[in-house]
Amino acid sequence: MAQIISFIPKKKMSVEAKRWKAIAKGQLTAYTCDVCGERFEVINDDYPDACPGCGRTFTKFKENT
Repeated sequence: MAQIISFIPKKKMSVEAKRWKAIAKGQLTAYTCDVCGERFEVINDDYPDACPGCGRTFTKFKENT
């Protein structure tokens, strides 16, 4: 009977893989900062606390149309 010495660690899903999976499920939303105009994407309702471009703290989100 064999013994398991060590397990291979499970690989984490890359950011790009998460993005494509969210696109397939329709869970990707694009937003634009009103201050600097930076466009960013929100995957699975995981909203950032601040703008990735200018660092301004967000109070609410309104989808781009």
